[in-house]
Amino acid sequence: MKKQYRVKQSKEFKQILDKKLILGKNSSFTIYFSKNNLDHGRIGISVSKKNGNAVVRSKIRRQIRAMINQTDILKNKLDLIIIVKQTYNDNSFETNFKNLKSIFDLVREKK
Repeated sequence: MKKQYRVKQSKEFKQILDKKLILGKNSSFTIYFSKNNLDHGRIGISVSKKNGNAVVRSKIRRQIRAMINQTDILKNKLDLIIIVKQTYNDNSFETNFKNLKSIFDLVREKK
């Protein structure tokens, strides 16, 4: 995932989270969204310290970016913030991918 597709600044995270528009929730993720004026979507990933040390949190972020690359969610003009819950660590990669994909399918249904 290229850096132009990422929400990086805390100011941007705050703007999206303050709107309190939730795309979906499940046992592994909560996803907030906001429309943007770009020709592509952007994604920010938030992993709490409760999920593990820095190595584990980086692994989780890499896994989520790999999941995103397997979907077409970046074609939508949305800024998404993916908040990873503690139960993410209890599930397998495939289960977490299904959970994330089920929320992304809601975007298609809302169109």
